[in-house]
Amino acid sequence: MGFRQITDLRKSGKLDAALTLALQEHAAAPDDSYITSALAWVYRDMLKKLEDVDKFHDFMKMLNNLFELGINLEHEELLCTTLRWHINKIGWKLIKADKKNTSRLRRLLKLAINVPAVKSKENSVLVKMFVKAFKGDRNCYYQLVDWQGFDNFVQNNEQDDYSSEVYNDRETPSLVESYFRTYCKHLLPEDFSGQVIFDTHRVDEFIPLCAELILKHPEYKWIPYYMAQLQSARGNRHEALKTILPFVRTHRNAFWAWERLGDFLTDPKDKLSCYCKGIQCRHKAEMLIGLRKKLIPYFISFSELGAAKYEIEQIIHIRNRKEWSVPQQFIEWQNAEWFSSTQSITNNVPIYEKHSVNAEELLYGDIDLQDVLIIWKDDQKQLAGFVTDDRKCGTGIFRGDIVKNLVKYNVYSVKIIVDNWGNLEPLTKPVSTVNEGFRRKHIAKKDVIVLWVDREKHLAGFLIEDASETSTTSGVFRSNDSDEVVAYSIYSVELIKNQKGDYEAASKPIKTTNKRLYDRFIRPIEGVVRICDGKKFGFISDAYISPQLVQKYQLLNGDQFTGLAVRGWNTKKNEWSWRVVDIDEIDT
Repeated sequence: MGFRQITDLRKSGKLDAALTLALQEHAAAPDDSYITSALAWVYRDMLKKLEDVDKFHDFMKMLNNLFELGINLEHEELLCTTLRWHINKIGWKLIKADKKNTSRLRRLLKLAINVPAVKSKENSVLVKMFVKAFKGDRNCYYQLVDWQGFDNFVQNNEQDDYSSEVYNDRETPSLVESYFRTYCKHLLPEDFSGQVIFDTHRVDEFIPLCAELILKHPEYKWIPYYMAQLQSARGNRHEALKTILPFVRTHRNAFWAWERLGDFLTDPKDKLSCYCKGIQCRHKAEMLIGLRKKLIPYFISFSELGAAKYEIEQIIHIRNRKEWSVPQQFIEWQNAEWFSSTQSITNNVPIYEKHSVNAEELLYGDIDLQDVLIIWKDDQKQLAGFVTDDRKCGTGIFRGDIVKNLVKYNVYSVKIIVDNWGNLEPLTKPVSTVNEGFRRKHIAKKDVIVLWVDREKHLAGFLIEDASETSTTSGVFRSNDSDEVVAYSIYSVELIKNQKGDYEAASKPIKTTNKRLYDRFIRPIEGVVRICDGKKFGFISDAYISPQLVQKYQLLNGDQFTGLAVRGWNTKKNEWSWRVVDIDEIDT
């Protein structure tokens, strides 16, 4: 009766009376699991009224009382679900109330980890809150990771912890990416009071998990960077470089990517090369201040004093313009003897170009050259499409000024990577080369018969010699090539399939003879016109005469004439048929 009475009081909102009775019953029968459970639910309901920053002490006391009951929470799924929501609510209120002070959040985490971590929406929400709370607290984040682990994230139709989110019209990283990235940052070595803090055991356990995550989610762009830092900190410089190179390649147009590659390298010339490559990337001047500062010591050490002075003056100018203070280091440089005796220069671009020559080799040195075939080109948009030797690999696009020097259907050698979306992306400038075997894989020389010409639109349609008995293989001449062909004539030409799967001419058509092809699709025709009463079309033998020809030549039923018929595929009847295309003579 005690259990039922406690529950009834609780559900009717009489929490004080329910608590008094539950405590009495529990004291009398501490081993009664039903009474203990009833008391736990009373504590849980009282938490609802304490989800406020000002009531944090009472909230924690009530939560602690619940855990001290010693209930096996592994078997209390519903209770745990509700507890996660309550802890999450007060946690976010604490974050908003005092972003810098995490003392209360640390106390909250200490109790929260009594709730088993599981794959659930409520658990993920709770983890997200603690990731936010402890992004700057190493010890607490370790506690969070030890509790949550790496397997308790949700991925289903209703929720996906692995996918990015949209918040205030901005895309934000997924929970999993944020969770891993923050853990990476906390694992990196840190000097504290002259002592290096670095948990190598945690790092060694975590690196394989990072590698697995990168394979499954290459879109998590920052995980490889931090993983490379961890590998480097463990002394695995070679592995670190292998990890970070794909990261930098993906972001090679960003100054910070080259800057980070330079940071990873040890040779001063290599570091300077990457920094100079990065400084040439387009970005706001104030964003490049940090990179410019890194250039200065190397310019000085390599006796490029004019270049060093230029960078110092540029940084000071930007900081003054933005009304920022000038660090003491720059004042010391200005006061140095070499600074006053060095002539100022107006442009460091030639120096950047000189030192950055080796940067691309550092980034792409382990990638082999591939031959590609230009299959389309748009000079106005500065775009050119290509395919690789193995067309199954897909297609890619060249962009920018280099397009004007490319020739359609020519072969070029270039270094290529596959981006995060599976597209081919060129890394280096294409160099013209000869690979006839590769070219013949994509371009075949065939005989074609021209069936129609449109001089106004600069188009001409043709059929290919290997058209089957059930379908037609066709294509179109465009531009100047179409102006030089004549209908119902045979031409030899190189053909390539375009992106739509249609054939296009890859060389200038040359007139030739192919009697077999001509006889298959063209035949002289003569006979009597048949036009049924009331019909605008007619026939001669089995050849169709269109209404346009009937009207043009004023054909009448019974007229005798000679002309030319063309064989084509009738899509409506799904069969081959003949149609009259030209009339030479009419005998009425």
